[in-house]
Amino acid sequence: MMLESFSKALDTGATVTLPNLKDLASWKFEIVSVAGEEGDQGYFILSANDRSAVMTADFREQQLGEELSYSNEELNITLEELSTANLRLLDANAGLEAKVIDRMKQLADTESSLRNLVMNAHYPLMILRGRDWVIEIANQPLVNLWDKTIEGVTGQPLMTILPEIEDQPFPGFLRQVYDSGVGYGEEEQVFHYNSPTGPAEKYVSFYYDPMRDESGQVCGIIVSADDITSKVLQRKELQVANDALAATVEELTASNEELEESRQELFEKHDQLLQSEQRFRNLIRQAPVGICVIKAKDLTIEAVNDGYLALVGKTRAEMESQPIWTVVSEAAAHYGPIMDSVIQTAVPFIGKEHEITLIRHGIAESAFFDFVYEPVLTESVVTSIMVVAIDVTDKVNARRAVEDVEQRMRLALEATEIGT
Repeated sequence: MMLESFSKALDTGATVTLPNLKDLASWKFEIVSVAGEEGDQGYFILSANDRSAVMTADFREQQLGEELSYSNEELNITLEELSTANLRLLDANAGLEAKVIDRMKQLADTESSLRNLVMNAHYPLMILRGRDWVIEIANQPLVNLWDKTIEGVTGQPLMTILPEIEDQPFPGFLRQVYDSGVGYGEEEQVFHYNSPTGPAEKYVSFYYDPMRDESGQVCGIIVSADDITSKVLQRKELQVANDALAATVEELTASNEELEESRQELFEKHDQLLQSEQRFRNLIRQAPVGICVIKAKDLTIEAVNDGYLALVGKTRAEMESQPIWTVVSEAAAHYGPIMDSVIQTAVPFIGKEHEITLIRHGIAESAFFDFVYEPVLTESVVTSIMVVAIDVTDKVNARRAVEDVEQRMRLALEATEIGT
């Protein structure tokens, strides 16, 4: 390098500066070409300068500059990364804020929907918050159950509104639901409370549902209820009526047993009566005299035998079940009142040799009869009249003939006596 530098200085006549030479020290050399008298190159001036300290400082400065440049690059990279991260964080924060706002809106909408649901429900409904059971929402049917107002209960602890339930089962059920997180209800529970007019009693069905926060912890209780007082009272009245009915049925059963016994007795008596009636009818049918049985109620013919049909000159079809004075109307004027008297007094009437004109087979005929109107009594009441009649016309005519003969004989004897 040194030789090359001399050659360059010789050829160009210019000063040549050699690069710093590094060994144990750093030197700076300069070769200056000096012209001779004839203008040619006379000689060289070589100057040397120890540059170690300067070079060390320059080197250190360069090294520091490089380190600083590197550090600046790393700092710039870090700043860029921080800027990027900050942008991302800002984006994330904006997204989070949007989610929070959206969530708050959803919660507000949910709370509004829940409030509307509670307030518009047609059955008693309310929401209790916290372990103090603060009444957050209560609808009109619920406060009607307590005889209170919505304004008077909202925001108040339940036990402040209804201290009288302390010794009733309801607080225990609420604590159970709050502690266990499991719903509980009753189909029927008596509820004692203080109404504006004094102590009162109702019957309710209810269910307690636990409410949970976002962490799953119970934070309140949804209370749904129903006033079943009228149903319970109706059921109790029905039970009383059923008990009374059961007692009545029991009495009726006993009465039925007695009636059954009486019915059996009546059947037996009826059978006996039928047998007796049959015997009576047979007796009437077989009797040698005319017999006609007439109902006292309407004077219709209940039974008649062939002998009586022959007496009045009628057929069985003309007489059975017919009114007696319709069949023998020719005798009604005189004998109707007599039969009515027998029915009224229950005193028999006996007729001897009554001459009666009857329409027999369409022809008016006079005949003499012996007859009896005999009342038939049932428990001292006349129920029928039995007419027993005998045609005594021949007997009357024979007696009259004998009487006529006797009269004639008596007259003849009297005439004989007068002649003698």
